[in-house]
Amino acid sequence: MEFPDYRWQRLALSLQCTFVHRARKAHPVSVLEAIVKGIGEAAGMAAPAQRSVFRWPFQRATRMQLAQGQTLDLEILLFGTDVAGALCWREQALRYFDPGAPGRNFRVVAAGLPREASFVDLLAGQGTQPESDEIALDFLTPLGFTRTPGYDRAWLDGPGLGRAMQHRLRRLFGAEPSLPPWPEVLPGYWKYCEIEHAARSQPGQKYLNGCVGPLLLRGANLADWWPWLRLFEQVGMGAQISFGQGLFRLHGASTPVLDPRLFDSNRIARVIERMAERHPELPGQLSAAGWPGDANACALAISRCLREGWPPRPARAAERPDGSTRQPESAAGADLVLHTHLAQLLGEALDRLVSTGSIGHRKDRMRADAADPVQAALAQGYTRVLEFELADIYPALDWARLEPRLDALLPRRDQHLRRTLSACLQSASSGGAGEPPAPARGLPPGSPLLPLLGQLCLDDFDRRLAAVAPGARIVRHAGHFTLLADKGGSAQALREQAGKAAAAAGLALEPGQKARRAPVDGSEYPGPPPVPSYQAHTEP
Repeated sequence: MEFPDYRWQRLALSLQCTFVHRARKAHPVSVLEAIVKGIGEAAGMAAPAQRSVFRWPFQRATRMQLAQGQTLDLEILLFGTDVAGALCWREQALRYFDPGAPGRNFRVVAAGLPREASFVDLLAGQGTQPESDEIALDFLTPLGFTRTPGYDRAWLDGPGLGRAMQHRLRRLFGAEPSLPPWPEVLPGYWKYCEIEHAARSQPGQKYLNGCVGPLLLRGANLADWWPWLRLFEQVGMGAQISFGQGLFRLHGASTPVLDPRLFDSNRIARVIERMAERHPELPGQLSAAGWPGDANACALAISRCLREGWPPRPARAAERPDGSTRQPESAAGADLVLHTHLAQLLGEALDRLVSTGSIGHRKDRMRADAADPVQAALAQGYTRVLEFELADIYPALDWARLEPRLDALLPRRDQHLRRTLSACLQSASSGGAGEPPAPARGLPPGSPLLPLLGQLCLDDFDRRLAAVAPGARIVRHAGHFTLLADKGGSAQALREQAGKAAAAAGLALEPGQKARRAPVDGSEYPGPPPVPSYQAHTEP
């Protein structure tokens, strides 16, 4: 395969911080941007034809600090110039940090001679691509991108990532080459961040915002992407070139993302302490099961057990008035702690990956929030509102369907997390003698994992329904969902499509639902459940 002949100048610059103001509020990336920009202006580099980018290798923007005596080993990348221009930039850098210049808080430790780098030379020394079906881009500085309406601000898909790549190539090299087909992107494991920066053009503050952390790529064509990812590792991604934004480390075989947090005894101890406030009986349950009574000691013991492999344990069965037992109601003791720990660990990541029409059991979303997308659809011309309930959604939670869904969403290298979740799903009933083991579906109703895992199964229903009813809008709060259609839509056809989507997801609609609801003139949709501002109509 032939690749473009992209070229740029590269030089190393080591600076030592000689003084730090006690009242300094500027983030290190703001300080470095001011330095690089000042040197570039002195060297006569004029944007957009010529640009300079600084890299502080292996330093995360969220952890960057400046201290007196600290040495900063920087890489300066110069675009749109030749070796002579790079030598001029180096000369101006030495003058900029002249010991006699006022207000300088750095001194030059070393300034290497510039050398030309190219895409072709980079590929020649790339070695063999690791054989992996998952690659990690670990963003050290924020990658800014246009937020997709209705999605979490850390959500990014393949085309969105492609736009970030093309923006960078266009601004640095003036070109938009043809790139391979977009890979699958998992944006659940990086996070949104903001870096405050003092605005100079007007009063107030501005923010360097974007996402940092691991962005996972999957697909059968990762080998086609490897050369391009090597290039972007050097020059960054995104339209925002200043402040060193969009820089990442490339991991040919992704590293564990959640496993270290799974083992974090401090996290587990905080879970135990908070749970003990709500469940006074918990310390007694833990002690009776042989776990240490102290929260920190118990957390260490649970962490060790997680490393060795968590054994499936029976859930606690509830007693009936006649003394018999029924389907387990909740995990007990250490299992309850583990379920809570897992729910907190996975909640934000998996919540980011579910469909936008889902409202219930999501962070910072309430039942009343279902009214907003419905009202917006009505304002756009949708005239029919049909409301339904899914029957027995949590008892119908099918492990055989859930495990492939988890496999598609969890990082490949988080093997301990995968085994632990599997152990939780395989917990058998501890009912009375002679009772059969728990079926291969459902979770104990009291499990903190239930809303999260149920959301994944319901998300499967959302996607199937969107596929069979492409002209309809879908808004769902847990098992209650609303379909919106225009005048041409048939209520009966939509009901049938919803039933088929539910059956394909291992679910079913509540029987006997035939209501079709239309908004009263001048009223607003208040959200589920239906209120008197709606009138029920029979099927025409």
